[in-house]
Amino acid sequence: MLLVCSMKEKGTLETNGNEKKASPSRSPGQPHFPALSQPLSVSVYIILLAIAIIATRVSFRAMNLAAATRNKRSRRVLVYGAGNFGRMLVREMRSNTAWNMNPVAFIDDDAAKVHRWIVGVPVRGSIDSLEAIMRQYGVDEVILSSRAINGSIETRIREICANMNRPVKRLHMEIE
Repeated sequence: MLLVCSMKEKGTLETNGNEKKASPSRSPGQPHFPALSQPLSVSVYIILLAIAIIATRVSFRAMNLAAATRNKRSRRVLVYGAGNFGRMLVREMRSNTAWNMNPVAFIDDDAAKVHRWIVGVPVRGSIDSLEAIMRQYGVDEVILSSRAINGSIETRIREICANMNRPVKRLHMEIE
């Protein structure tokens, strides 16, 4: 049997004398995408499934972070310097639980950073409010995040911490 097909006029298809209407959803020359022709309920189901997966992952990360910050063994740390090294230091404190450090606040002399949150940690003020912030947050130690924090600023930080019996440490990075 020989099948003969020809286009009679736009929108109709003729095959061996039987005239059929073309599908109204697409023209004869357009490609067919079956995934896009699914019912709306399937699309809604896929979107809701994606949202549920993302929400589950986010909630596990949030619970892990909350558990780490409420650990009684971890020391409450104030990071002086909210620049690149300070951000890196906070990320490492959170990912490396063996350090037993909980970053509670940043102190930075850049007024543009004050009252902002950087990597989930608030920037609470400058050196002028260091002692009050240490008392407010119950800080156990201060870490200087940059070598640029030196001279009179470092001396002042060390004096304030010595009066409160709190250690001061400095981030030291070395690549060998």
